[in-house]
Amino acid sequence: MNTATAKLEVPSSTRITTLESLREHLQWAIELEHFTLPPYLCALYSLDAVRNPEASEVVASVLVEEMLHMTLAANLLNAVGGHPRLDSPRMLPGYPRCLPHGDCSFEVPLLRFSPEALDVFLKISSMYRLKVQAQALMEMPTEDGITTAGPTFEYVPSARANVR
Repeated sequence: MNTATAKLEVPSSTRITTLESLREHLQWAIELEHFTLPPYLCALYSLDAVRNPEASEVVASVLVEEMLHMTLAANLLNAVGGHPRLDSPRMLPGYPRCLPHGDCSFEVPLLRFSPEALDVFLKISSMYRLKVQAQALMEMPTEDGITTAGPTFEYVPSARANVR
């Protein structure tokens, strides 16, 4: 891995204990959801929607879902007095690169729709499921930081109670 594919930044805290740490985690969720858009867009734009409408519809629906996740994180950040940052240059490094603020066990490339692209999408999805299961067992964020936005959304209610 070269410096262009390095993590966006090292998490300063893994537990949400203050309003500022909640805001930080929500910004990380925005960055993660933003990170997932180019891989899905590349796959979608490589498809011929006339010849393969089912695949186009599925990839487009996943893309829209990722954008909705980003919107939810931004709305939550606004609700707790934060300011979503979508124009930061650090959100624009090239691909392939590892997931921001978390797992660097694999790098996410930009691929046309293919079995390889589907494998990447499945890895992203499975990492999310494994992280959520592990965090649910521990009832706290993991030591290595946020890997997906899902855990951040799950911990907002408990974090809000801790921040009071």
